[in-house]
Amino acid sequence: MADSEAKKLLKKELKKLVKKANQRLRELENQGMTRGSNAYQYVKRKTYDEDKAYGKTLKGQIKFRTNVGSMTYNELKHLKKEVYNFLKAKTSTKSGIKGVYEKSKSAFEAKTGIHVSDELYSEFYRDKLIQTAIGLYGSEQMNNLLKKTSQMEMNTEQVVAQLEALGLNEDSEETDVEFEKIEETFDNLFVDYLVKFTGGSYDDGNTDMFGDSDWLNYPDDDEDE
Repeated sequence: MADSEAKKLLKKELKKLVKKANQRLRELENQGMTRGSNAYQYVKRKTYDEDKAYGKTLKGQIKFRTNVGSMTYNELKHLKKEVYNFLKAKTSTKSGIKGVYEKSKSAFEAKTGIHVSDELYSEFYRDKLIQTAIGLYGSEQMNNLLKKTSQMEMNTEQVVAQLEALGLNEDSEETDVEFEKIEETFDNLFVDYLVKFTGGSYDDGNTDMFGDSDWLNYPDDDEDE
């Protein structure tokens, strides 16, 4: 059966949009910015869920489907929706990711009163193990962790070393390392810091670093993806 005029126009439109979207995916990979891109991570999840709008290149890279000629009209409409959502997402571009991080860092500092360098803030959230921890335990806890480790003047490498010592790795599942163990470890480090550098004591009055604050969400796009 010959394609309807509407389907022909949709295919023509999608060829251009899909090419542009896949170029953005490759650019994010080349720039090493995939971890900081919610838009990229969304595409990655949908690909592994075998959503019909997505596929993989011969090299195994995630992509939007390019074989629009063999797709049904409903599949084409679904692909168009997914591509549009990706292209309008702030974190589908390098400049957009930078803007999201700058806004998030300013909000983090205003909320916590803790000032961290652009390098540290960006480095912390782009570290692969930190990304794993965010996925397992949530952004609220990791924002909390950044605040306390910043107060202790710990860098990302030192934080990661502590997490690795507890048994956390990029393939971990939530049950492999209970967050209570992480909480206890960094609470103890914080108390040690207070005692050593601020004249505190080991009394019960020391602050629980995970118990009583309303934390920011991990940097995300405003759009629903």
